[in-house]
Amino acid sequence: MTDEVLAPDWRAWLADNLARGVAKDEMVARMAEHDVPEAEAQKWIVAIERSPAFAAACREALRAERAELVLRLVRTRARIETVERRTDPTPDELFAGPWASGTPFVITDLVPRWPAFTRWSPDDFRTRFGDVEIEASTHRDADPRYDIRFAQHAERMPMAEYVERVLARPRSNDIYLIANNRNLERGGLAPLFDEIVHPPYLDPRRTVGSSALWFGPAGTITPLHHDTSNILLAQIHGRKRVYLVDPCEPELLGRADGVYCELDLAGVRAELPEVRVLEVELAPGEALFLPLGWWHEIHALDVSISIALNSFRRPNAHDWYKPGALRR
Repeated sequence: MTDEVLAPDWRAWLADNLARGVAKDEMVARMAEHDVPEAEAQKWIVAIERSPAFAAACREALRAERAELVLRLVRTRARIETVERRTDPTPDELFAGPWASGTPFVITDLVPRWPAFTRWSPDDFRTRFGDVEIEASTHRDADPRYDIRFAQHAERMPMAEYVERVLARPRSNDIYLIANNRNLERGGLAPLFDEIVHPPYLDPRRTVGSSALWFGPAGTITPLHHDTSNILLAQIHGRKRVYLVDPCEPELLGRADGVYCELDLAGVRAELPEVRVLEVELAPGEALFLPLGWWHEIHALDVSISIALNSFRRPNAHDWYKPGALRR
């Protein structure tokens, strides 16, 4: 075995590139550019190749390369250029089509049939639920990881106070009612469920605990992440812009942190220009079917109220899907 004079980072770099089949002359030349003597580089290449652990690393590298080819094939076969808008599907149409293929689309005629569509607004919430205690995510601007550390930003207040704070700053990311606040599970806002007409592919018996209220000013941002279930995001009041990235994009998996991405949308566009980002604007009355695993970042363009529903009449809990949580 050689003397350990080569830095650990270089040894790891050599092992990774050897396992991936990079030409040895290319690696030696690259190291020479950084003042690593050719003899030293060659000596460590031989030592790494003789290691029993290296054989296992090569097998894993081959497995990863094959998996990446499968992902490339899936992206090629399922590539969509735009997010389709269509009328509300039947259960058979939904489950045999977008559900099975994992394809996002916008429903144009579902939400306008709900009493919520003509009723829900900041003034309506203040009038009907002003005394109801809700939990909001506040002081988000001071924390770049505000969504991950949502518990540290939770603040209780009456709905009337929350509405006043939203209207006082009509453009801000500092205050927001988010899914993790679980306001629809607290009871005080239960009448809202009576103002939703569940399509036949959703189970109204499971709505409580499978729904989330989103309410905040223009400028709120839900950072780039994916969910572990299929979701129907219904836009009731105001507009939102949703940015979507296919879950089969391997570059994003390499930057995953749990269900979040280490980069925001701007970072993806700057550092990973090869990643294709789809964009859709949700108008009031539109609903987005957001399939399991799709990366998405959401920006509110106006004071906005949305409800997310995932009580589909199909198994929809996929908590195992957290590739960003895998660590070695």
